[in-house]
Amino acid sequence: RTLHDYLQTDRVIIFQFDSTDNRSTGQIVAEKVSANFSSAKELAMKEHYVSEQMTEAFSREQFWSTADVYEQGLSEHHLDTLAQLQVHAMLAVPLFKSGQLWGLCSIHHCVGPRHWKETEIAFVQRVIAQLNVALQQADYLEQVNKKNQQLEQIAQQEQLITKITERL
Repeated sequence: RTLHDYLQTDRVIIFQFDSTDNRSTGQIVAEKVSANFSSAKELAMKEHYVSEQMTEAFSREQFWSTADVYEQGLSEHHLDTLAQLQVHAMLAVPLFKSGQLWGLCSIHHCVGPRHWKETEIAFVQRVIAQLNVALQQADYLEQVNKKNQQLEQIAQQEQLITKITERL
């Protein structure tokens, strides 16, 4: 079962920030959405998805949730973005890679307000903790692959030097 199915919610997205310095723009890298609702990926959401309230919570490595986005005091621009996505309730958990805020997992309830249960929040946090480990492992694998490529280049250079010195 997916997180989307388990929580019986309308949309789950993984949003990756463009950079560690800019937390207002990025892209949706994965999405699961119910058939009744618009795809955030298709709407090409790139900016103003994350409010200042969320950024503050994420910088403290905490989740952000609301039972009703329209009662949170969010900016008009942010509310417009959420309205395009038909979001009424939201739970967002930060994603980290190499100790830096990489993105977020955002869970949307679109049919109306929803009070997130403590058990749901705890479950999502456990799932995201595992995703954070996977992101870190992917980073390590990328580093290992780069080192392997460097070692292969050095080995080829040494073979070439050996051939040249043998001919002399």
